[in-house]
Amino acid sequence: MSQRREMTREIAKVECADIEHQRGTMLVASISFEYEGGGQGFCPVLDEYDKAKERRVGTAFAADVIKRLMDVFGVESFSDIRGKIVWVTHDHCNIARIESMGWDGRRVFDLREVMDEWGIGTD
Repeated sequence: MSQRREMTREIAKVECADIEHQRGTMLVASISFEYEGGGQGFCPVLDEYDKAKERRVGTAFAADVIKRLMDVFGVESFSDIRGKIVWVTHDHCNIARIESMGWDGRRVFDLREVMDEWGIGTD
């Protein structure tokens, strides 16, 4: 039986937002959040290994994640996420939800909902 961690909702500032080819293998969307007294990274993987092609390839899921994140932050370029202020629901290991501050309408990226929609397990 898995144990649920206590989630905290905090205001966070984005210190860095990039698309990175991490360790020369995985493509990730890397977002670094700073909270009062700490920080945390969020790095969804944007590709997967394709056996037929014998290499990693981007996915429709990845494009959807990038679009949804940009929508939450209200930006037209991923790099413009840097400096934005949002609500982040997290524990010490995972970020579960990112919400706009609501000044121009509430927008939400809920990782569990996105994964469920795409039929991808989060455990």
